[in-house]
Amino acid sequence: MERIYNGNSEGISTKINCPQNGKKYLISSAQDPRGPWQLAIFEVLIDIPSIRLEVDLNKPYVGPISKTFKDAEMIHFKVEKMVQNSSPEAWLFTMHNW
Repeated sequence: MERIYNGNSEGISTKINCPQNGKKYLISSAQDPRGPWQLAIFEVLIDIPSIRLEVDLNKPYVGPISKTFKDAEMIHFKVEKMVQNSSPEAWLFTMHNW
């Protein structure tokens, strides 16, 4: 797991492997300029550290998660654990039912 953590309103990003399907995902939390914090999960297609990162923009999970950084940070870390410990079907179902 590689976490890019700014510790402020810029956001949080995590690259994480999902052992259930062997794929890598980028989890990103950032504040929408118009309001709440948003969380997005993208499948990583190409990852060459410090050179190139390509994600699948066609099938992301995107949704609002919080109005405060502190809550968004807590949810982001919870999603990290779900992605790392369960199948995509399970974590997508869980997040759609929050």
